[in-house]
Amino acid sequence: MLAKLGYKPELVSNGLEALEAVKQDSFDLVLMDVQMPEMDGEEATRRIRAEVPQKHQPYIVALTADALEGRREFYLEIGMDDYLSKPMGIDSLVKAIEHYWAVKELGASSARTPAVIAVEVLNKSVIQREIVNEWIQAIGSQSSFSSVVDVFLTKSPHLVQDIERFYAARDWKNLQAVTHSLKSSSGNMGASQLSNLLGVLEELSSNALDGGILDESLLPGIYSQIKQLHSRACEELRSIQLELKTTIPADSLPGILKGKNDEPNN
Repeated sequence: MLAKLGYKPELVSNGLEALEAVKQDSFDLVLMDVQMPEMDGEEATRRIRAEVPQKHQPYIVALTADALEGRREFYLEIGMDDYLSKPMGIDSLVKAIEHYWAVKELGASSARTPAVIAVEVLNKSVIQREIVNEWIQAIGSQSSFSSVVDVFLTKSPHLVQDIERFYAARDWKNLQAVTHSLKSSSGNMGASQLSNLLGVLEELSSNALDGGILDESLLPGIYSQIKQLHSRACEELRSIQLELKTTIPADSLPGILKGKNDEPNN
């Protein structure tokens, strides 16, 4: 199918070979099989995102027979950019490649990093509304949920500053602790991309703490993306707070918030 489309792919047999190939050469797009020997596609993707310099980061498309609901979101959260379910037809492959070109065109006219661009194109909302809805339904009060958001909006900016401070001091122990804390709270707020990126930084600082080899050139780019995603998450959470105040009566049970691209019910 790729040959018919005019592409000449380089083939490897497992995730470890994929990681090494991306480290040695610059690839535009990687079709990453999820189930592979030696190293699976999930681990290979995490390693590529953590170990390959930002300017050489490829666009990664998951290839999997796992078509269960929510799996696409899972693969995006671990660092992939798109998802194709097997068996796939040529139409779906063309759409994935066209999506890559759209992201690349956007990136060419933007100073933002490819990972952040992918977040904006593929998932315009950085807050997962289903997690917000779970909070609202569990608490039973939109004002109580808003109070939980207030805590995050108040405390998380200080944690982001601590990340920069501990990195500058090469204080890997405290860097690991603060990234772990912010990772958990971000995940609880539905900021999955931010939580995932903080998990990468937590793992890198943990490896450094254990005496492992750390490519410090990766850290400024990761921190820059964390700041951008955190800023967008806070902005969206404030919008959600306003939405709750203006669309839901104060004394009523909370309704279900819809995502930005959701269609209204008929």
